Amino acid sequence: MKFDYIPEFASSKSTLHETSYDEQNQLYLSNSTLEVYNFDKVKSLYFEVLKESDSPAKSVDALLIKDDNIFIEFKNSKVKPTDIRIKISDSLLVFNDLTDSFLRDRKNDSEFILVYSSEKNPAPPSRKYIADKIAKLAGEEIIYFDLDKYAGTYFKKLHTYTEKEFQGYIQNMTN
Repeated sequence: MKFDYIPEFASSKSTLHETSYDEQNQLYLSNSTLEVYNFDKVKSLYFEVLKESDSPAKSVDALLIKDDNIFIEFKNSKVKPTDIRIKISDSLLVFNDLTDSFLRDRKNDSEFILVYSSEKNPAPPSRKYIADKIAKLAGEEIIYFDLDKYAGTYFKKLHTYTEKEFQGYIQNMTN
């Protein structure tokens, strides 16, 4: 893959299926076998080299490489926007340092996807239905959990998908 020349990435290959695993509930949020970098492991190896193995830094779960770098966070619990923001910031700091790049580069070559449990983050069905219909008519995508402010600032695109919507996204990507 694209960043295999960097030891922390080369040692962290996985699949979307594996990186979507929720240990606490023993559940996977994706069945995809697409190859990704396990970004939790990338972060751990990064801090290990710095002799900071107990770093408080957080990270997203996966980095999928397609035309863009796609940072993915799987959330099988109640979404807390502040926690997601911290994972985004810490992950970008690690990624930029390892790839010797700048934050401004991410606005041109990176996306972020939050995959969340629809069961644990229920929206009133009528509200979600209406919002999704209006967005579709406008050719837009609704970004939930107040994360839309990061699109254009940190990322070229940002998406919030339920686990079912994410499966559709992956199927469209691989067809």
